[in-house]
Amino acid sequence: MKIKRYLPLIEQVRQSQCKTIMEIGVCNGMNAKDMLEAVSGKGNYFGFDLFGDGIKPAENEEHCVFTHPLKLDQVQTKLQATGATVQLFQGDSTVTVPKFVAETSEVFDLIFIDGGHDFETVLKDWLNIECLIQQHTVVMFDDYFTNGYLKGRGDWGITGVVNSIDENKYNVEILPYSDAYPGLDDLCLVKVTKK
Repeated sequence: MKIKRYLPLIEQVRQSQCKTIMEIGVCNGMNAKDMLEAVSGKGNYFGFDLFGDGIKPAENEEHCVFTHPLKLDQVQTKLQATGATVQLFQGDSTVTVPKFVAETSEVFDLIFIDGGHDFETVLKDWLNIECLIQQHTVVMFDDYFTNGYLKGRGDWGITGVVNSIDENKYNVEILPYSDAYPGLDDLCLVKVTKK
C-alpha cells in the first residue's frame, strides 16, 4: 500500500526543485530515496537517525511505530544509487543535529522532521533547525494526528509541537492527504514556512 500522506512531500521536492534536503528520522531510507529521485539533477542530502545498528529508543519514550530501521551502511548504499551526495549522521538527533547546525554553512530547501516522537525530542529537533529556516525553506513534520495523540500511548509530540509554533512568524498548513491505520487516528504531514 502506497502511503498517501507523502504525496505532498514528493510534490514539494519536485515543484520547488529542492536541491539541499535535511531529514531527521531516516529509518529505512524510503522517503529519502523518493525525495532524491524527485530532485531534478544531483541533490545534497543530510540524514540523521539512530539507524538499525542496535541503538534504539525505548518504545514508550519515543512512540516509535516502525521498529526495523535499516543499518547505516544499508541506507547509504540505497541512497547513493540515486546519484545524490549523501551524508548520514548516526546518533540521537538532539545531539547530532545541533552539532551539525553549529558547523554548517548549508542553505536548505527542505527540512523533514520525522525522528523521535516524544514531545521533548520533537521540540528539540524543531528548535535546533529553526535557525536554518530561510524565506524559501520548507519544513515538513510527519505523523501529525488531528486529535493529538496515539491511542493508548499518551501525548503525541508532533501534534503538540506543531500546535505550539508561532503563527505570527510561520505559516502552518495541515496537508490534505492522510493515512489511517488500525487502532490509530488519521495522520498527515504539516508544512511550515516563514511568513
